[in-house]
Amino acid sequence: MMSVLDIPSCGLEAGALIFNDFNTPRTPCRGETVMQVPETPCGRSYESIISSSEFADTFKTARSTRVEDDVERINPFYPLESNEQEKVNLTHEVAKGLSRRFHIHNNKAPILRFAADGSPVYKLRHSLDGMFYAVKVTEASSANPLEVKASSLLRSSTSIAEYHDAWETPSYVFTQFELTEEINTPLAPGLREPLCAAILRLHKLGFTHNAVSKKAVRCSCSVMEVKISDFSKVSKYSVAGALKDLEALEQLFF
Repeated sequence: MMSVLDIPSCGLEAGALIFNDFNTPRTPCRGETVMQVPETPCGRSYESIISSSEFADTFKTARSTRVEDDVERINPFYPLESNEQEKVNLTHEVAKGLSRRFHIHNNKAPILRFAADGSPVYKLRHSLDGMFYAVKVTEASSANPLEVKASSLLRSSTSIAEYHDAWETPSYVFTQFELTEEINTPLAPGLREPLCAAILRLHKLGFTHNAVSKKAVRCSCSVMEVKISDFSKVSKYSVAGALKDLEALEQLFF
């Protein structure tokens, strides 16, 4: 964490600089304070570079590193900072279908995961609201027509990943959901009831999930709530399918 170091009037070295909120350097006045980074990313002490021109760049690096560690994984507004290894190339049609709504750079996008039907799910920032969303891209020839219908009927349901939009191109279907992240720890027993209620809500609407698994149970990045996601394999309700859904959910807690 960054600390504040008071600069005594008698100990201020000639040429020392401080930076305002816009990282503009100026000479400190008597009694002013200066932001101090105990150890900089380049391994040098703060005091050794406080009066140098590279202080601004070092400060920015230290600040951005801290922010990425504390904020990026849970804040849907935080700017995308994925490196090239985390991004995949998009076909021209997919890139065009996404770029009408989302920021796409060099026909590449960071991939979050693959859905139960094998379709890729990307993490993309919306051009208008600036928020990140999960966008699934499915080949039109293999798209499940019930996926969007079930997702739209479940909109605003508790413990179910929020559906936002869907659109098509000649070869692909795009579905936009709230951004969620994988849960890498065992599910707490207290989650059994709300997740079961979510599955029963799906059944009541006339569908079965057919892909209940740990991968389908994810944490919302906006409200930090555990939710059922991935309706790729949804089908019309059947007693056998409903029982399989509930059995699969129960297995997640053992």
